Amino acid sequence: MLSGAAAFHTKHLHFLPKMEEKRVSKDELISYCMDNLGITEKEKDLVTMVGDRSYDIIGAKKRGVYSIGVLYGYGSEKELTDAGADALAHDADELGRIILSRP
Repeated sequence: MLSGAAAFHTKHLHFLPKMEEKRVSKDELISYCMDNLGITEKEKDLVTMVGDRSYDIIGAKKRGVYSIGVLYGYGSEKELTDAGADALAHDADELGRIILSRP
């Protein structure tokens, strides 16, 4: 039985594609995920992009989806804030709380 962050990720992570040459930008990757999950433009408020670099956040902004910058990856708080992250998470537990508290 999984517990903590591992259980959270297993329950809430629905699609994790691999980057391919034909989808080189994050906004293209987000569109690909939405298409594969059957999420329409009207439903994009259901989507959350979690990333640790500015290009993850910028891709989310281009697609108009909510973004969470994680501070336990490669990017700095300044990089993620400057890119326009809607929220910042210091660890996986905080990430889970942010996702679960979204309207």
